[in-house]
Amino acid sequence: MNNRVRSVFLMLFVAVVVCAVAMPVLADPPGRAGRLSLADGAVSFQPGGVDDWVTATQNRPITTSDRLWTDSGSHAEVTFGNLAVRQSSGTSLTFTNLDDNTTQVELDQGLLWVHVNHLHDGEVVEVDTPNLAFTVNEPGDYRLRYDPNDDTTTVTVRRGSGQAVGQGPSYDLAAGQSIDFSNGQSMTANAEQMPEPDSWDQWNMQRDRRYEHPVSAQYVSEDVVGYEDLDDNGSWAQNPQYGAIWVPRVAVGWAPYHTGHWAWVDPWGYTWVDDAPWGFAPFHYGRWVSVGGVWGWSPGPRPVVEVGVAYVRPVYAPALVAFIGGGGFGVSVGVGGGVGWVPLGWGEPYYPSYHVSEAYVRNVNVTSTHITNITVVTNNYTTINNTTVINNVHYANQSVAGAVTVVPRDAMAGGKPVAQAAVKVDPKEIANAKFSSSAGVVPQKEAVLGGKAPVSQHTPPPAALQRQVVSKNPPPAPPAKFEAKQQLLQKSGGRPLEASETKSLPTVQRPAPKAAAVKPAAPAPKPGVPATPAKNNPPAPGKPIPANTPAPKPTPAPTPAKEPAKASEPKPMETAPASKPVAHPPAAEPKPNTVPHPPEKEATPAAKPKTAPPAKENKPSKEEKKPEKNEKPDR
Repeated sequence: MNNRVRSVFLMLFVAVVVCAVAMPVLADPPGRAGRLSLADGAVSFQPGGVDDWVTATQNRPITTSDRLWTDSGSHAEVTFGNLAVRQSSGTSLTFTNLDDNTTQVELDQGLLWVHVNHLHDGEVVEVDTPNLAFTVNEPGDYRLRYDPNDDTTTVTVRRGSGQAVGQGPSYDLAAGQSIDFSNGQSMTANAEQMPEPDSWDQWNMQRDRRYEHPVSAQYVSEDVVGYEDLDDNGSWAQNPQYGAIWVPRVAVGWAPYHTGHWAWVDPWGYTWVDDAPWGFAPFHYGRWVSVGGVWGWSPGPRPVVEVGVAYVRPVYAPALVAFIGGGGFGVSVGVGGGVGWVPLGWGEPYYPSYHVSEAYVRNVNVTSTHITNITVVTNNYTTINNTTVINNVHYANQSVAGAVTVVPRDAMAGGKPVAQAAVKVDPKEIANAKFSSSAGVVPQKEAVLGGKAPVSQHTPPPAALQRQVVSKNPPPAPPAKFEAKQQLLQKSGGRPLEASETKSLPTVQRPAPKAAAVKPAAPAPKPGVPATPAKNNPPAPGKPIPANTPAPKPTPAPTPAKEPAKASEPKPMETAPASKPVAHPPAAEPKPNTVPHPPEKEATPAAKPKTAPPAKENKPSKEEKKPEKNEKPDR
């Protein structure tokens, strides 16, 4: 590290926002956030803390209490680096708990696919429905559907294993099993042969293949959210100073943190949402460098997993920039002045505007760029008037043409598109400006909504939002309403609030989940064999589990992730009738940057008779035959 960078690093940490002196107990924000990586069709989004719905925006960070709704013919995907959650048409999903070790979602209605690439020690992946709570035991592919018409949750394990719990006997599900759970939360169960993959399964398996040997995984940790989209949108190059850098395919004159908007996302505050389809990983991890007038992204050191050495996952940051503002900066911009920012460069430290611990500061930096002597720096950790101001510092990218972006303060407060709001400022004014870790702009509700107007159409049925679900792990309480926090945000000057500051404020109204009564698990039946409940817990009348049923031939599980896809594996269909899923679509691969569309799956089909017999050997599976009257077209 050269003397200039070391000097910047020391000065920044000496002037930190807060420290343990001011906050005896610090609650760090999560070290990760989800990414809305796909919003195909009419997908609506409700940020936690507000009651409004807006049209969903790709690359929006997803965190605790956020909600997604996929309307008719629509689909959505949220990725977390090591796993992905996808919802089909007519599906309502609430992200009830997203922290460093938990991915907990509430399936209010509809069809869900969960792909788990790998699990960390102690990591929890849980899906809660009105009938049960399902937890994932290992990497695999899991399909869950809640049908409100007959109050039934169907759990299908294509690959992997998991456990379903409710108020009755729990069930351990293995690969190749599909079980219907009905009769409220009683865990009344009916096991069936796992059906042949339909078009929804095929589309999901195609999306999963992006995780099978990406080139970017050689340079980026697989826990960096959004890394899977880098290969199709740029290329890697070796630089003698920076090592491996990723160069995006962009137009001439493009600069980082310019084409997108700022959104207010608790608990981090102002968060960058980029317009590019690949625009997540390079704006929340690593650093940007300019080499010969060409922008490249340096991801920082790729962690090496060693026995006996603690593994620190890359830590998500809302935006890796230094802000320019205050002291009359940008008076020429308009009323209230302006606010600007510059992307952090190689080895330049980041310190957040939100309250954090010393350990968080260390991890968010050492996992995103090349910094040495971090212990010496953090020993100088202190508090100066609850704010950070950096004087007489010249950031490397400050001298790069087009790197500094300035907008009116009200444009940032309202989440307006930056490229349209950006203004030119005298370079001398920028050269003499003071840098800060905070934008110093009080957010408006429009920033929470991502600058979009609320929508009244394409929203979930009110009943879906009021259903009580079962949970194995209790989720956190609903967040405080944003409107109730505005006065406190005004006093803080736009500094994100601590949980202790908002604990007495009104919260958004959400049905409280019912805790599962975890009972001894039933033996795991083999694929094709009906489930058997735990001893002394017979199935309730009305949906019996047939005895002595001949076992059809089991359906082979899909090729596991991390293995090359075979030519005989099913490919996604562009279109197919929902009532006749195609088991073997054409083998053509989709073109890069295109998304194959699975056929629409209605979330609320007519209920079928509960006593329908299981499929017999040598006959088409339930998903391949044409549905009878009152029979579900989709499992």
